[in-house]
Amino acid sequence: MEYFDFQACMNESLFTNDAQQFFNIYKAKSIKELIELRIPDNPNIKKAYYLKFLLAVSDSISEGNEILSNLRDSCKLINLVPQYNIQISNLIDSIISRMVSQTEDTDYIIELMAIAKTLEAPPEFLTAFSLCEFKLYEIISNYGQEMMKTEINDSVIIYLKKIKKAVEVNENLLPLVNNVIQAAKWYLEKKVEEIKDENDEENVFGIEAWNIFDLIESLCLNDIGLEFIKKDLESKFARKIKAHKSEKETLIYEPCDEDASVVFDSYKIINKQELNIQGIPLRSHPGGINSYIYKAYYQNQKVCIKVYNGNKNHPSFNSVLIEILILEELDKINSNKYLKYFGKSIVDEDNIRQVFIVTQWIEKDLLQYIEEVYSKNLTIPENKLKVMFKKLAKIYKNLHERKIYHMDIKPANILISEDEKLYVIDFNVSAKEIDVYTHSKSYSEGHVGTNGYMAPEIQLVTDCYMHNDPIFQRNFKRSKADVFSLGMTFLHMLNLFQQGLNRIERESELKSTLKKAPEWAKSLLEEMLDFNKAKRPYMSDVFFKLNQINST
Repeated sequence: MEYFDFQACMNESLFTNDAQQFFNIYKAKSIKELIELRIPDNPNIKKAYYLKFLLAVSDSISEGNEILSNLRDSCKLINLVPQYNIQISNLIDSIISRMVSQTEDTDYIIELMAIAKTLEAPPEFLTAFSLCEFKLYEIISNYGQEMMKTEINDSVIIYLKKIKKAVEVNENLLPLVNNVIQAAKWYLEKKVEEIKDENDEENVFGIEAWNIFDLIESLCLNDIGLEFIKKDLESKFARKIKAHKSEKETLIYEPCDEDASVVFDSYKIINKQELNIQGIPLRSHPGGINSYIYKAYYQNQKVCIKVYNGNKNHPSFNSVLIEILILEELDKINSNKYLKYFGKSIVDEDNIRQVFIVTQWIEKDLLQYIEEVYSKNLTIPENKLKVMFKKLAKIYKNLHERKIYHMDIKPANILISEDEKLYVIDFNVSAKEIDVYTHSKSYSEGHVGTNGYMAPEIQLVTDCYMHNDPIFQRNFKRSKADVFSLGMTFLHMLNLFQQGLNRIERESELKSTLKKAPEWAKSLLEEMLDFNKAKRPYMSDVFFKLNQINST
């Protein structure tokens, strides 16, 4: 670790008069006393406090939830004192590394790994994150042996929940724990086979079995054997299936079934009469329900209004709800990084529903920008391309960190303002959930994405080659699909895009095209556009590499 002189740092820029006065009054000498201090809302005092806490923890052997909470808060120091961000990150990394080496508590290690993930470097370059990963793998590996021996359903559920929690923090653990997941599947299969009488009222295994099945299904990698277990479960526990499904329907991003209308909350409701919509729609999107884009005015501001219109019980309104929930979540961040969201208006008349989504108006999308440049036989300057690539990667990285996967990345879904700020739009096919391997829907089920930009494993389904093959239907990952689509968008910005290069049969043609990319972008694009999704980087890796490219 790079040497970091705490006292010099505090004397130089943190230990201001107000901070000195505070700590002269409240002389906390131990970690416990520091934790119990009530810190005023003063940035100078907060900086000094976080620094004193890190110094105290680095010189002691301590653990506990209070330490975790304060350690998590102390990470704010990285942004509060940017001139020392690398040194502070290294210090926190060394603290976490020591704490991990002193505990065998799975939940505690997962929490430490989550903190390590926030430090000023990608996880794979941090000692603490790698140490957490290694230790968790060691602990979780033992779960498989325990599952093979146990007869207690609750134990298996607890093991799987811990694995799921670990994977949510670090997706790289998923392939490493596959043997444990297979042991859980074996356990469930054995238990289901042992059940002889579905009407035995003393047998309470049904709901527990579905809980175990759900956890395995959310973690499983391309395992068609689960379909057979599911059929066996359904045949033996048919009377419990309805209860099992109703639990799923309480999830906020799976709001209702096909026979119920979607319920929207009261956040930022706009009276439709306040919307001044004029002229004909600029764009329309036919589908299960009609969708139109208008330029309009709201509160004397030029705005964009997206209108959805259709039978209020149509299941497509589920996607509308997801889009609104994502816009509202981003709006609550209170950041100018995302398109300004003014609110929504819901109008129901008999069985017809209209939903109006009001956002900031920006005249031009990235596709128009690209076409304007290249139609004049010009090119986008290299330095500008590097900056734009980095900005886009950062936007999608931030979305992925919030478990938001766009699923339709393309130049037409990115707006560019007059001062060249970039904004992501059209979350109507996006997903907000844990990023695990998942089902690929068939084209007839309303698959997502745009031809030419989709990941090849999804394009296959859209082309109706293999959409009924159960081996294929669990064979894509949202985060890796987004990375591929962003790679195709980058290719378009380099004026190298051709429709259809994402199809399996044109893989060699895509590779030849990538040879024409500039040297600074070539290796990254080759990784992002790898047809083997397992070899594609995560969005955080893409951003890190672009950050390096921009710094050279």
